[in-house]
Amino acid sequence: MIAFPRRLARRFRAACAKCTSGRPRGPAPCVVIRQANGRVTLTATFPEVTLELGYGTSARSRAEVLVVPMTALEAVAANADEPVAFDAGDRLEGVARWGADGVAPGSVPVAFVLPGKQHDPLPRPEMTLVAEKLLAALHEAGRTSSREDGRYALSRVQVRGAKGQVIATDGKVAVLFGGFTFPFAEDVLVPAIPLFGSPEVRDETEARVGRTTSHLVVSVGDWTAWHGVAPPGKFPDVAAVIPRHAPTTVALDRDDAAAVFPQLPGLPGQGHDLRPVTLDADGLLIVRAGDDTGAVKEVLLARSPVTGPAARIVLDRRALTRVLALGCHTLRITPGKTLVGEGDGVTVLAALLDPELAVTSGTRLPGSDAKVPLTNPKHNPDPERDTVMKPQEPNGRIPGARPDPPTNDAPDPLVAAEELRAALADAATKAARLVAALKMSQKEKKVLATLYAGLQQLNLGTGGVR
Repeated sequence: MIAFPRRLARRFRAACAKCTSGRPRGPAPCVVIRQANGRVTLTATFPEVTLELGYGTSARSRAEVLVVPMTALEAVAANADEPVAFDAGDRLEGVARWGADGVAPGSVPVAFVLPGKQHDPLPRPEMTLVAEKLLAALHEAGRTSSREDGRYALSRVQVRGAKGQVIATDGKVAVLFGGFTFPFAEDVLVPAIPLFGSPEVRDETEARVGRTTSHLVVSVGDWTAWHGVAPPGKFPDVAAVIPRHAPTTVALDRDDAAAVFPQLPGLPGQGHDLRPVTLDADGLLIVRAGDDTGAVKEVLLARSPVTGPAARIVLDRRALTRVLALGCHTLRITPGKTLVGEGDGVTVLAALLDPELAVTSGTRLPGSDAKVPLTNPKHNPDPERDTVMKPQEPNGRIPGARPDPPTNDAPDPLVAAEELRAALADAATKAARLVAALKMSQKEKKVLATLYAGLQQLNLGTGGVR
C-alpha cells in the first residue's frame, strides 16, 4: 500500500496535460507510483517527455511499486491534503481509499497494471544548478516554435550547451535566451512543451540541468522532466541573422511599451491576414495602422527616442506583441532585414512584411481615430475631377434633355430596355466572378510572398545541431 496527499495527484495530473505539444493523441499513459527511502514519486512517460513529481514522507514504509491508469489519479485528485491510499490486493484488482479524522470516507476501485521493465526509472545524471530564468526561456521558446517541421526542425527548441543559449523559431519570429551555464557542450534539439509555464511548475526555484545520452534532464523543486533528444537535424542559425550594425535604434520607454501593448489588437487592419502595423521611427516612434476604409490610428510613443536615420518598417502586430511581452526595450532597425528587439537576457527577431503595406498619414496626433486618407498611392481614392459642361450637341438639343419621341419605324423602347437590362445583368455577374478570382489570386500571392520573405530573413545560414 502506498499513500500520499490527494493534492499531489491533482498537481501531477494537471502538469501531465502540459507534456505534449498540440492536442494529445492516443490513450493517456499509466502512472508509476514508487515508494522507497521515505519518498513517494509519481511518474508518467509520454512520447517525448517523462515527468516525475516527488513527495517526502515521514513514515518508513517498505519499498513498493504500483502502476495505475491515469484515470485512477483523476478519480482521487482533489484540492485537499487528506491522504489517499492505493492498495493493489492479490490480483491487481484493488482500491484507492481516502477520508479520516472526521473527513467523509470515499473509495474507488482500481485496475492495477503489472509492473514491467518499461516502468523502470530512467537514469538520473549529475545535476548542475542553473539560473531560474531557464524555466521562462523553455516556456517562451516552446510558445514560439512551429507546430510542424519543414526544411528545418522548427517544431523543436534548440539548447546550445557551449553557448549557453535556448533558441526557437517558427520561421517568422525567433527568440534567443542567453546567459546560461550548462554542464554539456553539444547543441541538442528537445520537444517544445508548455510544461514550465504551467501554474504547478512556474513558481518553483532552484532549477537544475543534467544530460544523459538520450535525454536533457531539467529538475526544479520536486519536479523532474526528461526531455527526449531528437536526432541531429537542421536548425536555423538564428544568431547569424542578427545584423552586425543597425543604423536606427529605438530606446523603448517602459511606460510607452505598457501603453501601446493593449492597443495593438484593436488597431485598424486586424482583419487582414498579416495584421500589419507600421513603425515610423523619426526622432520619436509612432505605431500606425489602417484599413481599407481609410481609417488610420496612430499611437505616439513620446518617451521613446530614436537615434540614427529615419526608418519605416511594417510588422505583423503579433510579432510586435511578442517583442513587447518579452520585455525588449531596445529596438534595432535595419532596412530590408529583421527587426531586432533586445531585453534582459533575451533577443527577439521579427521578419518584416512587404513595405507596400506601410501606412502613412498626414497627421501625427497620438491616438487619433479620425478617418484619414492613406497617402500610399496603392490605397488612395481617385482624386476629384473638375466638372466641365459639355458643348451643345450639333442638332441643337441640350445634353440630358428628354429625347424626341420615336418614329413609327423605330424599335419598341420597352423591348430594347429589357434586352439591355438582361445584357447588363449578365455582364455584372461575369465581372463579379472575375473580380473575385483576381482578388483571391492576389491575396494568395501576397501571403506566399510575405511568408517566403520571412523565411529568407530568419533562415540564413545552415547552422545545425552538433
